[in-house]
Amino acid sequence: MLTLIPAGREHMPFRQALLADAATMAYNAPWSPPDGTLPFPQESWDAWLARWTDCEPERFCGYVAAEDGTLVGEVCWYGHGAGMGVVIHAAHRGKGYGAQALQLLIARAFSHKEIGYLENNFESTRNPALRLHLSAGFTQVGTDNDGYLVLRLYKQKEDRP
Repeated sequence: MLTLIPAGREHMPFRQALLADAATMAYNAPWSPPDGTLPFPQESWDAWLARWTDCEPERFCGYVAAEDGTLVGEVCWYGHGAGMGVVIHAAHRGKGYGAQALQLLIARAFSHKEIGYLENNFESTRNPALRLHLSAGFTQVGTDNDGYLVLRLYKQKEDRP
């Protein structure tokens, strides 16, 4: 069972390592060649924390921890749920953590009356991400201008177009 922890300064070394891990960030390679990794130097932590903490419902970033307290991934939403993400560290994939992390993110986001849906966009070749979202109840509502799948989960059925 995972626990969702709002981002804090104590989580920044984990975030730094997560973004620097080529196996974890491989999905990001088209935007950050050659391996998808992103720099997250300590001097940028304060600005990042100012943008991402105490900002609900507009945006949220948190970390998912295993029962023993080990951080295994990061989840976020932004734009009142119009965008979201789940990243599980490559060393912890294949353990069901992605599904649990997504459920924790959904529950936290939908606890805010301002958030009527969550949306994620990604390449059609990311089959594990697609299966994860579909199993959580997301539906594909189309593709965006770049050809990425657009998946959406509505809080209530009556919110669907």
